[in-house]
Amino acid sequence: MSIRLTALSVLFLLATGCESTTEGAPDAPASGAPAAGAPAGDAAADSAGAGYEAIRVSARGLTVIGSEGVSTEVGFGTLEADALAALAPMLGAPAKSGVYDGCGEDAAMRYVTWSDGLTLNVTSDGRVAGWQASGDNERIQTAAGVQLGSPLDMAQMSDSTLVMNPESTLEHEFALERETVAPGQFVGGFLSGDGPSATVRELFSGSNCFMR
Repeated sequence: MSIRLTALSVLFLLATGCESTTEGAPDAPASGAPAAGAPAGDAAADSAGAGYEAIRVSARGLTVIGSEGVSTEVGFGTLEADALAALAPMLGAPAKSGVYDGCGEDAAMRYVTWSDGLTLNVTSDGRVAGWQASGDNERIQTAAGVQLGSPLDMAQMSDSTLVMNPESTLEHEFALERETVAPGQFVGGFLSGDGPSATVRELFSGSNCFMR
């Protein structure tokens, strides 16, 4: 069987991440990590956090915009301890953390998850290497305005250029082409299903542990 690689599928293949069997699905950060949930009510932070206006995610990391306009940036390569210390005033303490099961080359990759849908992935040397966001927390969004929970037509009308990945072994996987900063550095995601009623149910970038 021959496989045709489009420019988009090359981006996916070059992305740093872990691949395993095709039976897994990206409903949670990985087997062994919890499914990320939406915030309760209007709360945008865990109980110890002061709250935030938005979490802007990108192919280089993320920026949390505080309720008073103060921004905190966490780029890939940041030490986990520094990232948690910087995010705690706005996001509060993580709801859960642990080690992914069977994550390929980095068998010790860890996850740190907040209750509002955000997960940071941490390598064995203690540095942030990726992020995932799932659920319907519309405060998590790209610079071009693609949000968790966005209807497909709204996401397609953004400046990100949402393109489906026909070569993916995972259902409804897409990439945001204009969010790409270098080969293998892009923002991807998954839709909730097919057709115009589909919504953006997950966004991700960097090193992740999807079961493929």
